[in-house]
Amino acid sequence: MSEDETRNLRAEDKLDLILQRLGLVEERLSALEAKSYDMRPIWERALAELAETRQEMNQRFERLEKEMRLMNRKFDEVVKDHYTLRADMRKLEERLTDLERPRQ
Repeated sequence: MSEDETRNLRAEDKLDLILQRLGLVEERLSALEAKSYDMRPIWERALAELAETRQEMNQRFERLEKEMRLMNRKFDEVVKDHYTLRADMRKLEERLTDLERPRQ
């Protein structure tokens, strides 16, 4: 609001203008509050869905962690078996080499 609008007005007119504008602000605020109350069920439903999604994701992550632990144990067993086979192969190669050596 610029000074020019109220410069030539009497004090009572200024007060009326202020009250009028204050009334407009109050109407706009009331309209905004009504909209926010209209949005409350949508917001609450969205929050409930987020909480449900979080719970679902936590359950899936727990299952995934269990499966990963199982896979790690299985992989450890495969690695152990691999090294055991390599050691056994080395022993067999040494025995074969000994058998293939000409005897004197």
